[in-house]
Amino acid sequence: MKSIHEYLDDCLEKWSGDPYIYTKTDSGFVSRTFKEIISDARALAAAIYNGDANRRIYIYAENSAEWLICDLAAMGYSGICVPLDKEWTAFDLENVLSRDEKGVFFYAESKSETVDKIRNNFRGLSFYSIEKDLPSLIQNGGTLTLPPQNDLDKTVKIIFTSGTTARPKAISLSQRNMLSNSKALFERTPMDHSDKDYLFLPLSHVYAGVTNFLYTLISGMRIYLCRDLREINQDVISIKPTVVCTVPIMLSAMHRLMTDELLDALRQVRYFYIGGSTSDPDLKDWFLQRGVTILEAYGTTETSVIAVSKIVNGKAESTASLLEGPAVKIINADENGIGEIIVSGASVSAGYLDFPDNSRYFDENGYFHTGDLGRLDGEGHLYLAGRKKRVLDTSDGNNVYADEIENMLKESPLINSAKVYIEDGEITASVFADLKAHTRGEIKNYVSTVNDKLPKFKRIRTLHITDDKLGGRLK
Repeated sequence: MKSIHEYLDDCLEKWSGDPYIYTKTDSGFVSRTFKEIISDARALAAAIYNGDANRRIYIYAENSAEWLICDLAAMGYSGICVPLDKEWTAFDLENVLSRDEKGVFFYAESKSETVDKIRNNFRGLSFYSIEKDLPSLIQNGGTLTLPPQNDLDKTVKIIFTSGTTARPKAISLSQRNMLSNSKALFERTPMDHSDKDYLFLPLSHVYAGVTNFLYTLISGMRIYLCRDLREINQDVISIKPTVVCTVPIMLSAMHRLMTDELLDALRQVRYFYIGGSTSDPDLKDWFLQRGVTILEAYGTTETSVIAVSKIVNGKAESTASLLEGPAVKIINADENGIGEIIVSGASVSAGYLDFPDNSRYFDENGYFHTGDLGRLDGEGHLYLAGRKKRVLDTSDGNNVYADEIENMLKESPLINSAKVYIEDGEITASVFADLKAHTRGEIKNYVSTVNDKLPKFKRIRTLHITDDKLGGRLK
């Protein structure tokens, strides 16, 4: 297996002047070549490198070519990339940045208002606007060269599980973790320089950041970046991509707005991966029956992709099959064979950073305990059956943990107990309070302050308030 630096060298040798990243403008898609992207990444790495290869380099922005340049600069040469969800609030950022005051922080101008709220609390960080500062940094880096990060087991990326809790878990990922399953994936679904990859999922998630982006360095495929989620159907029709990663909510949206022209374009997608959360089997079958190559994919941030549907006799199977390489077991199975999915192998993270209870998730035999429930059949097909943990199924690929929001609600003396769940497709909270001591208005105001700390996809949309006559905290 090669390092990111070596894959970049390969790209320059094979496809230097060919288009690589396409960004949408009002007049259409504009491309930048492999050489332009890679040269800018290396120049940026040289400009920000301070001799500490473990310095964290944060990215807080929407998807863009510049996002990809920052990512490559960090992972390939100058430190550890820490992508942050573009929906995070100042509260979320402070939770994460409280661990580090020596890094580099790249942010989009659209996020400047949020960044200004926390900037003075982290004077040790170097803040750079992507739009205003990145061009001069790249120019200053010029043609300076850096020693590449060729240690495949060194941490080069950190993904935070959430910004909502006081101490979100930081997942350490090495180049080996992210790239080791690529060979098996490419054998299952061969991709090459002729392919067109359409990317609309957030790069801050490992699904898009690794499978949708990093693997393009191996295949040399072109990447088309979505400008606006409302333009996805239009983009698919005009681009006619051959590789797409999606999540169930996007599949539902496509189905809802389906046209003959869109269906024809989707039939030309060679590999239409769907992952992030459990998909509706009836909806998936609707696409499969109409000749769309829907490939069920399964993996976690801690394991990378470990299962993908096979294509048999030109048709995609409806269920994911284990990739060759990772070791997958089902433990504590019930009478139906359903138990917790655990995974070991080169793609599995070394563990959570600065986390006191790693052994709860990473056991002594090298297996990561996913918290997902499923069963395996004799042919290696993996059938998902929900979660051990209470993760709210929002169907958009984001992990929303009910207990995190519940704990935030219960921090107030106004609320004795709280339950967070999905109702009519929306995040809903039922809170129990002593309505003799507190008014409904006070409780609603407090819930509003909690929502202000949450990114949009985690906010409580419906609130039920119940009088807790006992006035005591329920467990």
